[in-house]
Amino acid sequence: MRSLRLVPWVSVAIFLIWWVGPFLMVLPVVIAASIVVVWQWPFSLFHIISTCHGRWQDVGRRKWVWLGFVIVFPPAAVVYEIIVKPRFELDSKAMTVSVETEADGPAPTASSLIFDGVGMIFLDGTEALRNISFSVSKGEFVTVVGPSGCGKSTLLRIASGLLDQTAGSVSVDRQRLGYVFQDPTLLPWRTAHENIELLAELHDVNKAERARLATDAIDLVGLTGFENHYPRSLSGGMRMRCSLARALTLKPPVFLFDEPFGAVDEITREHLNEETQQLFQSEGFAGLFITHSIREAVFMSTRVLVMSTRPGHIVAEFDVPFPYPRDPDLRFDPNFRELEGNVSHALRRSYA
Repeated sequence: MRSLRLVPWVSVAIFLIWWVGPFLMVLPVVIAASIVVVWQWPFSLFHIISTCHGRWQDVGRRKWVWLGFVIVFPPAAVVYEIIVKPRFELDSKAMTVSVETEADGPAPTASSLIFDGVGMIFLDGTEALRNISFSVSKGEFVTVVGPSGCGKSTLLRIASGLLDQTAGSVSVDRQRLGYVFQDPTLLPWRTAHENIELLAELHDVNKAERARLATDAIDLVGLTGFENHYPRSLSGGMRMRCSLARALTLKPPVFLFDEPFGAVDEITREHLNEETQQLFQSEGFAGLFITHSIREAVFMSTRVLVMSTRPGHIVAEFDVPFPYPRDPDLRFDPNFRELEGNVSHALRRSYA
């Protein structure tokens, strides 16, 4: 009976610790107490329910209070930890990102994305980036080329807020940011249309509106007729188009591309280059593109930046003078080849 009386107080203590624990740094105590509750809960219920009628009358209302504590508080703590707390943390992170972006400086007008003296040193002491400064304006498509491991993808993760830089500042609207990864990252149990709706769904856009946004994006990337296909039945190029379309549903003012076409064959890659270029013309976003292909960089971009080996920093910059829209045969133009060669020479020097 004495151990039974302790159970509700242990439950109350667990519930309070779950709230106060993060502030008191008592996670081991929370875990230990949780084990006690999990062990005691079924047995305390059994003892309470099996108590004889006479002892129910002796204990009176206190027994009902104990039963309520045992039944309500542990599940409530679990629900808070699994469902409620993550939602608060997500909202808090979004607010923090917004505040940090404003603290870096006023929202860019001419430039939609600004890196100012950005540096990155990881916890193991590896210096990935050093003094990166450049901007990307609306209607600009800037491509970064550089050796493997020089920090190109790290730069995009910092821009998106997935990583915090250790030096300098970044100014960008992270609430509506398009990000296309190296892999399409589609959910295999959702159709193409449902995958494309995903970001709008996560942003609480109503069902009718996100269906319209997804349909518009599907038309833009040329996937009409494949809306109800699952990722396994789509080619590599089609899956990448799904990834592009998914990002387009939020009408992002800034688009980040992390070597999105590196895994497809050369012909498909050229087609995707041309389609992305058409999207850039129609949507007018500020684009930051990462690639290892110099030809792709020159064909797609208004500007090409060359990064050095680690720690990565900008060692050369080239304006691309060719007007849009660009014909696929531009790749064979002598002026195009000359610029491609200049970028290649700068890239070779970056290894020195």
